[in-house]
Amino acid sequence: MVCLYSRARWVLPAALLLALTGAARAQAPVITSVIPMANARAVARNAPLTVTFSQPLPVAAAGALKVFSSQRGGLRARGTTPAVVSGNTLSFAPTAYPYLPGETVQYTVVPTTAPGGGTPGRVGQFTTAVGGTGGGNFQPGTDIVVGNNPVGITSGDIDGDGDVDLLVANSGSSAVSVLLNDGRGQFASAPDVSIPNVANVALADVDSDGDLDLLAPYNSNGSAMVSVQLNTGGGNFSLGQTVGVGSSAASIVVADVNGDGDLDLLTTSSLNPGGVSVRLNGGSGLFSGTQNVSVGIGPYALTVGDIDADGDLDLVTVSGIGNVASVRLNDGNGVFSGTQSIGAGSYQRGVALGDVDGDGDLDLLTSNQTDPGTVTVRLNDGSGLFTTSQTVNVGSYAGSVILADVDADSDLDLLATNGVSFGVPTGSVSIRLNNGNGSFSGTQSVVAGNGNAPYTIARDLDGDGDLDLAIASNTTNGVVKLYLNGGTGPLATTAGHTTGPALALFPNPAASAATLSGATPGAPISVLDALGRVLLTATADATGAARLVLPAGLPAGVYLMRCGGQVRRLAVE
Repeated sequence: MVCLYSRARWVLPAALLLALTGAARAQAPVITSVIPMANARAVARNAPLTVTFSQPLPVAAAGALKVFSSQRGGLRARGTTPAVVSGNTLSFAPTAYPYLPGETVQYTVVPTTAPGGGTPGRVGQFTTAVGGTGGGNFQPGTDIVVGNNPVGITSGDIDGDGDVDLLVANSGSSAVSVLLNDGRGQFASAPDVSIPNVANVALADVDSDGDLDLLAPYNSNGSAMVSVQLNTGGGNFSLGQTVGVGSSAASIVVADVNGDGDLDLLTTSSLNPGGVSVRLNGGSGLFSGTQNVSVGIGPYALTVGDIDADGDLDLVTVSGIGNVASVRLNDGNGVFSGTQSIGAGSYQRGVALGDVDGDGDLDLLTSNQTDPGTVTVRLNDGSGLFTTSQTVNVGSYAGSVILADVDADSDLDLLATNGVSFGVPTGSVSIRLNNGNGSFSGTQSVVAGNGNAPYTIARDLDGDGDLDLAIASNTTNGVVKLYLNGGTGPLATTAGHTTGPALALFPNPAASAATLSGATPGAPISVLDALGRVLLTATADATGAARLVLPAGLPAGVYLMRCGGQVRRLAVE
């Protein structure tokens, strides 16, 4: 399907315009289509992103397309894997290694300056397809001990080995727990990242160097800050900047809101008057600005998406005070305005945007912390106006809302967290399956622990292509509970299996060689292709390290590195 861009406002930078000749110099190219269409929800993991223009482009226009993976590799269109110009198309394909299942991919056609003034860039996103055989039936895996009072959880490949690692914000112990995945859904603890009174955690490539950095809001002496920790390789972090963001920050979003090709920072300020702090990225992971967007009193949760289909990201918050969802539209430059407020149920705690009815626009889901708890589904009419279509019962004390394709049928299902309430001693996560048209049904739920507010993500933890659950509950002695979709995967081990030391490969992706660390001294190592054929062998030295020199002419792709009982994915460029 082709998505036509109705606002012909995108033009090439002035420097690139000089490369055009004749009549083309008088009229800049404009976007005529983008494939995949904006907000697509089951895009093949190796599919190219193709932007078509009204006239041919100069080769230098390749730098105008930025593609960000939210789970692996950060900025993908960079270095040895740039976008490609061919005639009047600008495209990027994830040839070095595919996107991960069910992840959100963001892209920007960068902003421009032309005679007569500047024009904003175009920003969009899509969700990749999910496979596997899980079917949305979750079975308990292992429990992982983390810090005290978890208040947020996120995931991403922070050590560059091709699998999904976990990070958990623990307010009680003022630290972010770092849990490294061995590729089979077994996690080993790495050193914590110390952040006082941490309130949440996010991952994004804010310095555009191809790995995922850590951002965590925290509250100190009445002021709210965000600690920006840059990834230095192998999942290690170093403080890059501390950003002031108002007061009492909780929810955090990282996205390109001003269309300049890097990722900006938004946080909620839950005190009265409520607002959203917007801090713009200068391109190297340094944030500045003082914009505070007025929203409902005491905003609790925040999300962004292009709800009015004009090529930029708008924001939506929900508030427990006043029972409204506040919608603020972006002018394309990261400036938000408007007063649209959508009435809802009692004490809203969660919000999500996604195309649940498959018509190409973003629909709105909000949770209502009543007893029993509910999620209200509002369908978008295509212009950013929402109509209520369904209220879904999800349990008690409803909290966060997640949209993810847990049964691999190419639509977005609903997951909602439920906290402890009177007569309900344990929290839970409710799973409601999409019937294909944006209506949800089912009664499945999984136990989330005895914390008041579970925090949940849906990711492929065991490498089998379907989406599993990781749930953190804000208990004094924090625990992350894992649930595997279908119970297991091809690389998964039985519950209770213990692994050896955490392995790391760097660089990953690699071109000619990679260094393995963390192995048992003297352990045998092998690298295999997709058919299981051994391509090279090595032995760990006395420090547990080995240099793996790749065979000359090895095709780009994903390979397996085995060491003892552990497996790592090695991407070759």
